[in-house]
Amino acid sequence: MLNAQAAFCGRQDLPHFAAITEMGNKAHLTAASRIHPRRTNPPASERGERLEGWKQIAAYLKRDVRTVQRWERTEQFPVRRQMHRKLGSVLAFKDELDRWMEQRCSLQGKRATTTSLPAYALYFKVRQLFHQFRRKNFECARETFARVIELDPEFAAAHAGFADCCSYLYL
Repeated sequence: MLNAQAAFCGRQDLPHFAAITEMGNKAHLTAASRIHPRRTNPPASERGERLEGWKQIAAYLKRDVRTVQRWERTEQFPVRRQMHRKLGSVLAFKDELDRWMEQRCSLQGKRATTTSLPAYALYFKVRQLFHQFRRKNFECARETFARVIELDPEFAAAHAGFADCCSYLYL
């Protein structure tokens, strides 16, 4: 076909026609496949066990179906959809779900705490004072939260307690 196109144009002597017509040779095709190998998905045995449908996925994670569907919409939950004519099906692999849950739980476990022991102890004392819900206790708690913030400016819970005191004193 390419030889016919070159003959039709009358330009058989041009080097690009010669290169194109020689590409039909199998040696060039095998060389090209070694240079640019195709990426294939690993077999199912390497990916882990397959779960089909929302019910199986939710049961594996010990969660409600709606919770898992919400995770897909909002938190990039690793499911795969296969679309059919009217309805679609959903599948997931156990190892991908385990990795996702491990990552999600590790991010939730990180809380803003302090490394300063005096600041931590003073924080809990002032929190008890705050929960007595009296105006004079709110004023004293606000001053004490300010001292905790001076001890450790990175302690987020102390900042939140200070803001709580200010808001209750405003009311």
